[in-house]
Amino acid sequence: MAEYAAAGSECQHGRLHLWPEAGHVEVLADDDRPAPVGQTGRIVPTGLLNADMPLIRYDIGDRAALLPDDGCACGRTLPLMSSVEGRHDDAIVTPDGRAIGRLDPVFKADLPIREAQIIQETWDRMRVRFVPAAAYRRADGEALVARIRDRVGPMEYVLEETDAIARTGNGKFREVLCLVDPETRPAAEARVR
Repeated sequence: MAEYAAAGSECQHGRLHLWPEAGHVEVLADDDRPAPVGQTGRIVPTGLLNADMPLIRYDIGDRAALLPDDGCACGRTLPLMSSVEGRHDDAIVTPDGRAIGRLDPVFKADLPIREAQIIQETWDRMRVRFVPAAAYRRADGEALVARIRDRVGPMEYVLEETDAIARTGNGKFREVLCLVDPETRPAAEARVR
């Protein structure tokens, strides 16, 4: 992260090692208690490098899990973390309660799409807004939906072609936007059809 309240790197065995000298990393569950090892929660680091303006328990909004200290084949003894799953508010929530972040790789491929946004409108419907490139064909939209379905599961997917994706005040747009409240998740018996 740019503020250097936390840092880490991936070793040659594909595992993410934290750098304790950069900062102390906590992973908190939704109730603000420490998440058990292996359980995904909010990353809340305290930086150790910035003496002028230290960031203490800085809730960056990203999600990950601390992993068991089972050693790594690379030989490093640094703490381990799962890959960062994305921001808490940028995760799709499935009816069975899974939070799925990091959907941006579905856009970073060979599809002729200039920019796109996934919006979860209801528990079982997603809108995919996209700005097509000149070479875009209907099959490209179908391929995009198939990639999302592979990660999220069965839902109704609505493709919406647009000239631009709306930007926030900082000039960026959110690639994933979840409009459902996790507290309203349908009961298990209602999900069985």
